[in-house]
Amino acid sequence: MAAARSAAPPLGPGAPAGSSHAIFDGFDQSDWPEKPMPPAEVPDPTPREDNSVQTKVRPAVKYRFTDKLLFMDELLIHASDKQFKEALKFAVSKDESALKLHEDEHSRTAAHYAAMSSEGEELLKTLIEKAGKSCLDHRDSNSATPLHYAAQNYRIEQFRQLHPDAEQELRSSKMRDQAGDTLAHYAARNTTDESVLRSALHENLPAMLWENNRGHTVLHVAVEHCGDELVNHLLEQAREHLGNRINEEKIAVDNDGDTLAHCAARNENPGCQNDEVFEEVKTFFGNECLSWKDSGDKYADEEKNSYLHIAAMSEKCDTFARILEILKQASTEDECIKLISEERNDDGQTVLHIVAGGDKKLLKAIREKLTTLKLNNFIADRDGRGRNMLFYACMAWNYSLLKILQSQSDAFKEVDADENSLLHAMFLNHRVDELVSSEEFFQNVAFLAEKMPNGVNHENNLKKNFLHCSQLKEKVLIKILSAAVDSPILKKVFLNKDGVHVVHEFASRYNLENLIEPLASIANAEKAELRSKVVERGPNKGANCLHFACQAGHQANIAYLTKNGLKITDMDHDGLTCIDYARDADQLKKLVEAQGFEPSEACCLFDPLHRAVKLPDRPAAMQHIARIVDQVFELIPSCIRLIIQLKRKIKKHDVYHDQLKSLASKVISIAVNTLDQLYANSDDKDRELLFNYIRGELRGLKYSIDENENSRATICCSGESQQYTVLELVEIAECEDLFATDCIYKLAKEEWKKAKNCGSPTTHFGFSLATYIVFMLYFAWFVTDFKTTFNSFVSDAILTAFALLFLVLEVFDFTSLPPKAICCGGRSSKCSMYWRNVYNVFDFIALLLLWLGIVWKWSIFGNPGDVTAYACQCILSTSFLFCGFRSVAFLSSWQKTGHVIVMLKKLMIGDLGPFLAISAIIFLSFGVFFFNLLFPSTTAQSSETQAEFYWWRVMLQIFTMPFDLLFTNFERIQFDTPRSDLSQEVGSVANAIGLSWFRNLTLFVFLLLVNIVMVNLLIALFNLRVSTLHSKAIGIWRQGYFELLREYQGRAELYCCCINRKCSREKDADQGGPKYSATFLQYLYYQALLLRRIRPKLSREVEKNRSGFEQLKAHCENNLARVHAEISEDLTYLKRRIKEVEHAQNLPERDRNKARQFEKYPRPTDRSQSQQRTAAGSAERQPSQQSVGGARPEHRPPENGRPLWVN
Repeated sequence: MAAARSAAPPLGPGAPAGSSHAIFDGFDQSDWPEKPMPPAEVPDPTPREDNSVQTKVRPAVKYRFTDKLLFMDELLIHASDKQFKEALKFAVSKDESALKLHEDEHSRTAAHYAAMSSEGEELLKTLIEKAGKSCLDHRDSNSATPLHYAAQNYRIEQFRQLHPDAEQELRSSKMRDQAGDTLAHYAARNTTDESVLRSALHENLPAMLWENNRGHTVLHVAVEHCGDELVNHLLEQAREHLGNRINEEKIAVDNDGDTLAHCAARNENPGCQNDEVFEEVKTFFGNECLSWKDSGDKYADEEKNSYLHIAAMSEKCDTFARILEILKQASTEDECIKLISEERNDDGQTVLHIVAGGDKKLLKAIREKLTTLKLNNFIADRDGRGRNMLFYACMAWNYSLLKILQSQSDAFKEVDADENSLLHAMFLNHRVDELVSSEEFFQNVAFLAEKMPNGVNHENNLKKNFLHCSQLKEKVLIKILSAAVDSPILKKVFLNKDGVHVVHEFASRYNLENLIEPLASIANAEKAELRSKVVERGPNKGANCLHFACQAGHQANIAYLTKNGLKITDMDHDGLTCIDYARDADQLKKLVEAQGFEPSEACCLFDPLHRAVKLPDRPAAMQHIARIVDQVFELIPSCIRLIIQLKRKIKKHDVYHDQLKSLASKVISIAVNTLDQLYANSDDKDRELLFNYIRGELRGLKYSIDENENSRATICCSGESQQYTVLELVEIAECEDLFATDCIYKLAKEEWKKAKNCGSPTTHFGFSLATYIVFMLYFAWFVTDFKTTFNSFVSDAILTAFALLFLVLEVFDFTSLPPKAICCGGRSSKCSMYWRNVYNVFDFIALLLLWLGIVWKWSIFGNPGDVTAYACQCILSTSFLFCGFRSVAFLSSWQKTGHVIVMLKKLMIGDLGPFLAISAIIFLSFGVFFFNLLFPSTTAQSSETQAEFYWWRVMLQIFTMPFDLLFTNFERIQFDTPRSDLSQEVGSVANAIGLSWFRNLTLFVFLLLVNIVMVNLLIALFNLRVSTLHSKAIGIWRQGYFELLREYQGRAELYCCCINRKCSREKDADQGGPKYSATFLQYLYYQALLLRRIRPKLSREVEKNRSGFEQLKAHCENNLARVHAEISEDLTYLKRRIKEVEHAQNLPERDRNKARQFEKYPRPTDRSQSQQRTAAGSAERQPSQQSVGGARPEHRPPENGRPLWVN
């Protein structure tokens, strides 16, 4: 394998020596290449779920991973990072023909990102000049164009300068995105310049009521985002436009149940700090739009949030107080208290829950407006997540409410549905930006710890204590940690019960470079010691900080930790590397960006070789297997090339015949399973990539079938070694199993419909069929009414034209089909594949007889009385007979009739041929015996033996008598015996003694042997053949279907040559580019992702396209393989439990209860996520939505009651 590996070409231009092979070898640390220089860190403005500060790491290469295309170009990177000056320089430096607008994973181009900021105006104008106005019409994954984003972010002067009709399009309702938003909806969100919305509504008042898919009108959006003056102006215009119908708008709701008052309560326009918009809406519609009595549900949104809910959530304190005042005036104070304490939204939250976790002014407003409210009465109320007011107060650091409710000691012990305590809630505050008083904070932490039964050691259902599940902003957490150096509280919770250190948890959420110093001070440890610390026990045993950073895709921490000595090849206790952690959490793209890998190396990470398929461990086959293992990117062509080479060796070698056949069967299984799985697990775009790869339309994808590995090339065919595409390799391999795959069959169906300038194969097939039908009808009339057509020059000319056409086609077919290498007696020779098709044999015989008949007819033209005219007609009739046999080939193009024809051909060639050969010998033997028994020459008259046609009658009698007996034509064997007036005669008068023996014995012997034994044997053979072919006919037919496709593709090219026109072939856009083009890299990315999931299935025996017995055998072998894999995983599980027991026995008594967590593990058939991770690489993991504080990725449940790795 080492030799084969060294012969493999580098993976891409500029790839470091040995780097690709280090990845190929299962990431061996000793072979790992030197790390590149740490990439520069750029602040990432994208908010994270936990609102922590993240640093985006720019890869060393100027490409970036995306989901749609494998890499983004430089222009798109600069534009997406809002580096518009650099993007503008890049765009100006390119010619109009060279500037291409690539898409990212959201289908957005640089024009979209330029339109998302007013600073990108110059870039967008430059792109319009160079790429044309069409760049403004390009839609992203949300169907939004750059014009949509420009309407939301540009000033009206900037928007008008985009193109002359921009302002007119602003007033159109046709340009809608996926949510149904028009340009006017986007303009209503423009808080920079409200003139854009004014322009959109200028002389276009109906546009205010344009609705999107959610029923949200432009007026709804404007009330939610615009200032009070514009809102007042719009409401006045709405009154003018609608008249009395304006009252309907005050209660008009969208699909979310929002009225204009809801939108006004959420208004966050920077110019409206005192709820001016809400006051405008209330003034315009009156207080009744806020009426709760008898219609509270009517004015709640779809999530059942009332106006008070929304005002509290938006922390609109003045609006909240105003609504309370209005409700109190419209009803009693008790009813108001009932509303805020009992009315719940879909999350089960009352207004009091939201107020407890909101601005302190909200609580002050409630206590001022509702003086009789006693909060202690509602402290036990829980929302849908089991959280009470205390929990929300802790989440908001609302210490005043804690003091009010501190008398309720039992409430402080309660936990929510996720078993998060109030201490957890203190560290779930992701909204606070500043730590006002660390002393007050720790006093409350100590106060809450005293209330909890377990103190600070309480863990939630994810086994995380309050520090481990922190969602505080990073700068706040740093201040808390810095202030906690002398406090023993936080140091107690650095480790959880599973041995995970807080530095491991923070590696997935915070920037460790900023946190490592205060953490080291609290732990009294060195920074390097904390960075390299591993998990001591539990499911993550042996994992370090880099494992957790890779699992979370935290690029800044990945760069920081690798810079300080950690390696992505470090393994945990289960042998899983950081790459495995990233792969299982779908974070490999971020890992690749952080490390700056080459594109080819990145594809290797998606499909590591230490999970490769296990093949037979035979030293003689290892050099062949190495070709599959080393050529990760060429698994399909490598397998097919190996199949071709093994077929040659099987024909040449008798000693290792069985071993080679076994290896060939295994390789065929890998190739077939790969094609089937790649096709079945892909969408339309990925299938098109797969088809282009197989067709060789991706640049440079051609391969040699030379046994010398050094002859492998990935460039276009040149030189002595002939190169083939994957599809051509499938043809050369002539493996029915490959043709039987859905992938090759669907590709063939697509090729049938693929039209070029010279027409599609379907068109040429239809034309050929129509032509052949006309020819058969004409030929039938020609030979039937031969007397009329004999002296007609016109009829001869038409028949000759047909004969010339078919002759040209046959010559083309003969020359276009490559010669096939055959092995006979250890010597190799070549034979044209033309003769291997029985239809071509019929064509040859039919054309030969047709031309013989035409030439013969020309030689006796004008002489219908010639004695040979009858022979000429018979020759032409025989030609028609073979043409009729040939016409069956047209029916083989349809699947229903094709299966029958396939079985018929196999019966005729496979069974009837050998049967007739045996029968010919038996018939000749019995024929000679019967003749000498019945018509011996010794008793015949001299006149009989010396007659003119005596020997002709002898031969006729010898060959026809067995057939008469076989088909029971007994009337032809009623012979007479010689008398005085009747002498012995061949065929009529037989020898009396011989006739007696014939009728009493030999006749029955013949009938017993032939009619009973041999005929029934033939029937049994036919039955066996049909039952065998019934399941294999699909593969055989699909192979013939593909050969028929190639035939008519060739005829299409011939047609083009005849009319002096060349077929236009699409040129690959990547010609002249790098060795691994962008399209090919996109295919490799798709293939690597799928191979990662389907590798355990590749070594399965193929069950499709097999006979019943072979299917049963393959099914049993696959089941045994599953059982073997399951037993292997069970043994791994048991070994793990034994190690846990040994570890528990070595611990002090006080720690044994913590170490005996293994006793809670389920049985092997019902393993939790911690046991599923122990699979040696075949189990798949996927991230799930995390609860509070985050969680380890959760596995899918077992399928069919079996663990995932068994599949």
